[in-house]
Amino acid sequence: MTQTLGLPNDSDLIKPSIFNNRSQPTRLNRTDKILLRALYDPRLAAGTPKKHALGIARKVIAEIDAKLP
Repeated sequence: MTQTLGLPNDSDLIKPSIFNNRSQPTRLNRTDKILLRALYDPRLAAGTPKKHALGIARKVIAEIDAKLP
């Protein structure tokens, strides 16, 4: 379900992760939770220019990271 509603591509850069085809986790880890919450944050709108989106993403990710236990 998360693969369907989550990020469009997998990455070998993050291990372990449900977004990495080489690992087989059964639960979302901290990084997975941050990525999914950032993906659906309303401040990151589709069509935002990459340079602007990266600045927003840095703020969003920092906020999410600070809130997670």
